[in-house]
Amino acid sequence: MEPYREQVDTWLMEDKARPRKQRHTTKRIYDRLVEEYGFRGSERTARYYVAKRKMEFQIGEVEPYIRLEHPGREAQVDFGLSKL
Repeated sequence: MEPYREQVDTWLMEDKARPRKQRHTTKRIYDRLVEEYGFRGSERTARYYVAKRKMEFQIGEVEPYIRLEHPGREAQVDFGLSKL
C-alpha cells in the first residue's frame, strides 16, 4: 500500500466534504487502485488501510441517538375508548 497511500488519503479527504451517499466505498477505492494505478495487492490489504484511515480522519461517524430530556411530573395519557 505504500506507493498508494497518498492517493487513497486524498480520496478520503475529498469524501469528507461530500454528502454521505456520494463517498467512496472501500470496494470502489480498491477497484480504482487496480484500474487506474495497477495495484497488485489484495482487496483485504486495501480494506484494512481504508478502515484505519477512516477512523483517523473520523469519516462516517454518526451520532447514534439524541438523548431526550423530559421535565419531571408531567405526562400525557390517552386511554381511549374501545367498543366491545
